[in-house]
Formats: sequence, structure tokens, C-alpha cells
Amino acid sequence: MYKAEQSLVSKDIRMGTFVGLKEKLVQHFGPRQILAILAYGTRMSNAALTDRRSDYDITIVFRNYPDRNLPRLPKNVDVTVLFWPDIKLCGAEYFRLYNHGEFYIIVLSGAVALHGVNPFKKLAKELPMENVLRSLREQILLHCAKLATIAMESSPEKSIRNIRKYSFRISQNFYFLLRQRVSYREFVDAPYERWISYFAKEAEFPSVLLEYLRRLEEESKSVTIKEVLMFAYHIKQEVLAQHEAYT
Repeated sequence: MYKAEQSLVSKDIRMGTFVGLKEKLVQHFGPRQILAILAYGTRMSNAALTDRRSDYDITIVFRNYPDRNLPRLPKNVDVTVLFWPDIKLCGAEYFRLYNHGEFYIIVLSGAVALHGVNPFKKLAKELPMENVLRSLREQILLHCAKLATIAMESSPEKSIRNIRKYSFRISQNFYFLLRQRVSYREFVDAPYERWISYFAKEAEFPSVLLEYLRRLEEESKSVTIKEVLMFAYHIKQEVLAQHEAYT
């Protein structure tokens, strides 16, 4: 069974890394240029799933358009750059056009503000649920395509880790879709075994998907490429069928 390589770095030290990144960015751009620096993701909220390959996820929201590029940062820092004038101009539609999708507003609304005040808490409350659900469907289909690409990779160790990561991320979004709401609170510091128990309590979560996730968690090295591709097919089938039922 593949186990995530647990980080030996304490949560306090990891938080210190986020603070250090914040200070470098503020010094580089100046505090008035940046509306907010937000931290989120596995490194911030789920020590149970953090391993040596986990990224430090940061979103920088610029108050206006900067005239400097990003400073050199470590390879494991994943930075998303947003410009508040664009968000004010386009509203939530900006995120639909952007690669993360509108439900990313919900993700950002729960992020920790390392600098400034999180502007997405208010924006998330104004977002129509139908937009969030549409965005979840789109993200599931996009991630299924990503999962298929990962499954066909020639590096087994890297593939196993990323197959688990994307399979559970897709399943989490499908779980939100079934419940008609997005809430990451119950997933904070929860290992994948607990994710499966949450999914199993949802009556409409298909048993064929649960069986795949259990096998992936208990004996991931024996999961075949075809099983991964069939999981992606089944979940796309469920998403499209649900969409047709509501339209």
C-alpha cells in the first residue's frame, strides 16, 4: 500500500515558511501594491496528506497592475496571481474564464490571509449556487482528463501519488456536487481513509466509485491503468447524468 511520505516538519515551521514567502513578496512589490496574500492547500490545512512533493499554495491579489515580475521563489511554491481591477470589472465571471473556475472563489474564501484582508469572503457569499455547481462539473471533467494523462505516464512512483491525489480531488468535488454545497471544513487534517467514510455516508455516491477509492487507498500499486480510466469514465457519466436530471 502506498503511504504519503509524512513531512517531518512541524506545522509551526511550515507556517513559518509561508510567512517567509509573504515577507519576500511584500518587500519585493511593496505593501501598498498588494491587496492580499492568501495561503491555502495541503501544506496549510492537511498535515495528514503533506509529503515532500507538496506545494506551498499562495495567491497574490494585486491592488493594481504591478510593473515588476515575481521574485525568484523555491520550486515547491505554487503562486497564482490575480488583479483586483479585473475582478471588479468581470466579477465572478473572471474566475470562469480563468483556469480555476468559479468555485475557486469558495476555496479562496477559506484561505489564510498572510497579508491584508481576504477579499473573497464577501464575494463568496454573493456567488449564486448554480454558478458554483456548474464550475464543479467543469472542474471534474477537466481533472478527469488530467487523471487520464497521469495514468498513462511512464514514471510509476510519481503516477501512483498523482493518481491518488486527483482521484480523491475529483471524488471530493463530486461529493460537493451531490450535496449541492462546498465545505472543506470536515476535510481539514483528514487522511484519505476518512474521506472515503464521508463519501460512503452520501447515499447517492456510487458504490463502484467507493470500491475503486478503497482499492486505491489499500493497494494502490496493484490498481491498473484501465481501472483508473474506468473510474474517470464512471464519474463523468454520473456528472453528466446529474446535469441532465437538473435541466
